Amino acid sequence: MRSSALKAIPGIAAAVLLSYAAFGISHACKPRLIIEPLVAGMLLGILITACIGMHAPLKPGLDLCTKWLLEASVVLLGFRLLF
Repeated sequence: MRSSALKAIPGIAAAVLLSYAAFGISHACKPRLIIEPLVAGMLLGILITACIGMHAPLKPGLDLCTKWLLEASVVLLGFRLLF
């Protein structure tokens, strides 16, 4: 259990850095274009994966983030748009 948790740390750190970048991009575009940080993060992740690819050490952490965190953020975004 502990070994698998340690293997996930680099991917989680990459996801955190990507989310900070997406947050910055969304706020930099605010005056001209309204883009949610979730959408900016998804587009940035697609762009990075298409250009560079996914490195093996990042895969366990990124899989964890895409399985649980992405689903939760999409639900929360939909809930925010609803109310």
